[in-house]
Amino acid sequence: MWVDYEVTVRPIGSYSGRVEVADDATDYEIEEKIKEELDFTIDIYRWNLTKFNLYRKDDSTMIDLSNKYFLMIEPDKLGIPSDNPTEDEITNKVDFIFSKCINPNYSYRGAHRTKCGKFSDNNDWILPNGMTTNSLCTYYVRYYRLFIPESEIEKINKVYEEINKMI
Repeated sequence: MWVDYEVTVRPIGSYSGRVEVADDATDYEIEEKIKEELDFTIDIYRWNLTKFNLYRKDDSTMIDLSNKYFLMIEPDKLGIPSDNPTEDEITNKVDFIFSKCINPNYSYRGAHRTKCGKFSDNNDWILPNGMTTNSLCTYYVRYYRLFIPESEIEKINKVYEEINKMI
């Protein structure tokens, strides 16, 4: 996989670049690869990895419309966000659904960033029905509504009803 990075090394300066690492690389291995790429020793106390984004080598997407995932989409690849957020029944349903999610106390080696600059956190979020989503789901519904597949809008309504029956 590819890792794009931005690093601030005090008092030396800022650096950015892209390195290739194994798909199962640990955070430590990724940091060591970045340090190797920079070609100098960095005192860990002055090392500030300000951005750390992971990309698959084949430039594939994280889109999965199966019933295992909820709004696991990348609508920013299809267009630009709206200037004004959409606030309606669908938005309220997604807010409610996300409010019922739990964080399984593990994280990944970075965060997804949309083309417009919005960052996700580095966690999966688990819905009460066992589906997985990410922290950008509410953002997507507000700002990328036009690019959300109809099947996902239908899924929002279905999941909302399921969760309401559970509580």
